[in-house]
Amino acid sequence: MMAVCALFVLASPVLHAQHSSSGEQPNRQSNQQFRENRSRAAQAASMELYRVNERKSVESVAAQAKIRVKLAEAWQALGMSPQGAKLVADAFHTEHSGRFVPASLEGKSEDEVAAMLRDALSRKNYLLADQLLIQYEQARLSFPASTAPSGIR
Repeated sequence: MMAVCALFVLASPVLHAQHSSSGEQPNRQSNQQFRENRSRAAQAASMELYRVNERKSVESVAAQAKIRVKLAEAWQALGMSPQGAKLVADAFHTEHSGRFVPASLEGKSEDEVAAMLRDALSRKNYLLADQLLIQYEQARLSFPASTAPSGIR
């Protein structure tokens, strides 16, 4: 009985090693396949993100160009020269517009808004001037003349 137990104790690591090594090969292959699949998926997701960002960038540039044209037209309608209007309108950048909020025009008269625009232009803060003009036009277009915020018509 002792001999059988001794034989079992000596043989069990060998049996275990043989059993483990035969199970490791498929396990290694499945781990490798998993890593490769995960790598391919990450690469595909990265490429898709790149394509989306590239498309958004192109769309943003096109939108920015349209906004600048409209701003230049609005500045000219206010009496600015075509060259000056283009200079001021070209200061507008869509990536800055969301982070930059000018003072509220709520309750301001047209004269007060005009003074704010002149001040921004005199300080050559063209982005502020553009944002104020956009905000003014949005308020003016959002409300009929009879219900516009006090003074903005």
